[in-house]
This record gives sequence, structure tokens and C-alpha cells, in this order.
Amino acid sequence: MVNLALFQNCTGGFLEKNNTSSGANLTSSISPKVDLTTDSLKVPEDAVVNLRWKTENVVSCEASGDWSGTKDFFGFIQIKIRKKSLFRMACKDTDNKSVESELSIDLVPIDENLFGQVIFKSGYEGTSELVEKSQQYLSYRGFDNFLDQPNDWVDDFLANEKVENLNIFFEEGESTQRFAEIARDPVDTTNKVLQFWLKEPNVLNSQNLPLKGRIQEILKTRVGLKTISFKIRMFLHPDMNTLTEIPEAFDWLTISEWWNNGGWTGESFPFRISVNIAKPNANVGSPLFLEVHGEAKSGSDQNWQSGRKWEETSNIPLPIGKWINLHYLVKEGDLESGIFKLTMSVDGEAEKNVFEIHNFTHHPDDLAPNGFTDFHLLKLYTSKKVIDFMNSKNKVLQLFWDDYRLRAL
Repeated sequence: MVNLALFQNCTGGFLEKNNTSSGANLTSSISPKVDLTTDSLKVPEDAVVNLRWKTENVVSCEASGDWSGTKDFFGFIQIKIRKKSLFRMACKDTDNKSVESELSIDLVPIDENLFGQVIFKSGYEGTSELVEKSQQYLSYRGFDNFLDQPNDWVDDFLANEKVENLNIFFEEGESTQRFAEIARDPVDTTNKVLQFWLKEPNVLNSQNLPLKGRIQEILKTRVGLKTISFKIRMFLHPDMNTLTEIPEAFDWLTISEWWNNGGWTGESFPFRISVNIAKPNANVGSPLFLEVHGEAKSGSDQNWQSGRKWEETSNIPLPIGKWINLHYLVKEGDLESGIFKLTMSVDGEAEKNVFEIHNFTHHPDDLAPNGFTDFHLLKLYTSKKVIDFMNSKNKVLQLFWDDYRLRAL
């Protein structure tokens, strides 16, 4: 029995877990046969289906379409469907006689009232690239030809009526201290991903001394978004395991931040939701977890922490060196109607509920909230102290991102 786990984001745009059994070298005068089947030919986006096959009297089988490679004579795979997909298998017998089987899996239309409009999706493939706008800003361009529209960073994402601007922002520093680039997947080098790399504190204090490090994607919308669904895959480079060696607890290594009135925009009633990588236990070697909190700022108060309205730390250890599927669902609301939900799964494992918080997702004093307009959906932001500890061990803070999916109302 062969058990092969293969994780892929290329032409098929799917996740594959392959469990197969090699058959004997079957030959006879009977015609070759191949039978390819699945549970359903119409599924929601990101649904996992089982694809099974069996053969008779063949000596070789090759897959094509939205999967590829040599296949054994019977087996199954679990596939995450992200677009309309065609799967084909061609087998031959000892006389080189060929037989084929194929099936097509289509997407069921998403309920727009529940999940909102598809604003953008990309796996950073095709002509996707980052270009320098200035020393502190990068912009996206190009398109992911492995996905259906909206898949063009400029013609689809920036052209969307809800979107005002989208950039990668560093604030300060040089490329030797921090960079963002579209790079090769650390697991599958045929796959392209977005990499954030932070080696030194690149943001200075008022005395021009190193203060903190920042890399973040900034999405600014023209209208307030009330309900947002955001899916992203995240990979913590093995260097990040060094964070477990820090001999104290910490909870400031921000990976995503959502603003319902930004603290820098001059708007009334600033409120933010921050998602962090945290080490709640001071013991050396204790694992990392995700932490989230909602904070409001009032009047002349410049201390976000004093306005913390809710917080929660996950009890699910954060995997390092594995791709993690994250799904955020955020709904603007008050103590009863506000929702922040985050699920997580490691490739090949069941999805787990990390957070499901029902609380304010806007400033409690704002009687007429108008939605989220500023998003740092992807972020690597932390203190000089954390960065210096990594440097002391000759390690670098590195996050990788893939399979960006954004919907909103």
C-alpha cells in the first residue's frame, strides 16, 4: 500500500491527498478498462471531494487535465475544488492499446447574500508580480491564469467599485532589513507564493533608534464593508520555531489587522481587530498559538491597550513548516450581532474552529457604524525585542502566503 500526500497549487488549483495501491502486472486478451468516479459533479468552492479509479488489464496509467503524473492501477484522492476542473486518466495494455476515462467537476453558485461578492482571488501564479512604487511601497500587477476571474490585480481587484487602493507597505528601512516578493513555495518549488522577510527592525522611534519591524499589505476600500470572508494559506518558515525559545511570554507578532475606522485617518471612533502569533507560556520550548483582540480608542487616548474590549487565545498549537489554511469571517455588529470567526486546517487534516467571538466589531460608542474600510489582511509586524532575539540565533522572521480569496458585502 502506498500512501502519498501531495499538496499542489498549480494548473488544477487543488489540494490532493493520494492513497493508492499498486496492482500486479495484469495482462490478458480482455480489453483494458479504466473507471474514474467521484461523489458529486457539482460542489461549492473549496469543497473536498473523493476521486476514485480502478482499472483492468492495463500496465500503465497517466493522469492529465487538472491533475497529472503516473497513477497506480486503483486508488483514490481527496481534492479541494477551487474552480471548474477536468480530470482525465489514460491507460494502456501490453499491446499499447489505450483506454480513457474523464469527468468534470463544476462549482455550485455561492449564495451572494451569505458570502458577499467575489472581489478577488489569486494564487500568485501566471504574470502576478510586485513592482516598486517607492522605497516604502510595492504594488501588484499581472494575473493568475490558473484561476477564473476576478484574477487580475489591476483590471479586477483595483478596478472593483469597492476598492480604492492596494499596496505592500514597509514604512521605513532598506531591502537588506525587510522585503516582500513573489517567490517559490518552500515545499513545492513549482508553486509561486508571496513571501514576507523581516531580518532587522526597519521602523525607527523619534530618536532615530530601531523600534519595531513592519511589512503589511494595505487594502483601502471606497465603501464600508459589513461582512467579509477572507481565505488565505499561511506557512511559517522553520526559522520561526526559534520563537518558541524566547524565555518569556509574548503576544505581539501581528499577522492580520482589520480597521473599522483607522487610528491614523482622523475618523471618530477608531476600532481594530488584531490577529497575532503569541507564546502565552514563558517556558522555553512552549508552543505558539494564535491570539486575537478587539480594541477601541477614545478621545485623546493614545493607548490602544486601555481600550481593549475583548481578547482570546487559541488552544490549538500553531504548526511550523506546514501550510495552514485560514478562513476569516468578520461581520460588523454590536455585543450580540458582531462576529469574528477564524477556522484553521493543516493540509490533509480536518478544519478546526480557532475563534468564534460574538462581540463588538466596531467602536462601542459609534451609534452609526459604517463598515470596515482599512485592512492589513497580510502582515508581519512585531517588536525590536522579538527581531533581535531571532538575530541572536541567526534566524529570520519569514511568512509565506498563498491562495488569496476575498469576498465582501
